[in-house]
Amino acid sequence: MLEAETKAPPGWFNGAQILDKHVAARGGLQGWRAVQTFTVADKLDAGTGDSVARSEILARQGTGASAKRAAAAAQAAADAKKAAQAQQVQLRAAPPKLAPAKK
Repeated sequence: MLEAETKAPPGWFNGAQILDKHVAARGGLQGWRAVQTFTVADKLDAGTGDSVARSEILARQGTGASAKRAAAAAQAAADAKKAAQAQQVQLRAAPPKLAPAKK
């Protein structure tokens, strides 16, 4: 069984104590380690309605297409950030000239 490493304030549990109670409530650590299969009986979300179409596109593009798209998207984001920063510098570097106040 896991042991608490630090002492929690009275009336409070630390993370290790919470984990100890959770494990004990579900059969103990030896019981968990003895599990060889796990069965779930419920609905499973296996993607969106366009999953088949997206899978076909990925298959046609070949291995690494997702990584290439991710790299291109990262580069586009970096370029957009640089452009925004350059525009901010430009705006700060040339403040508008004010007309002299009329008396």
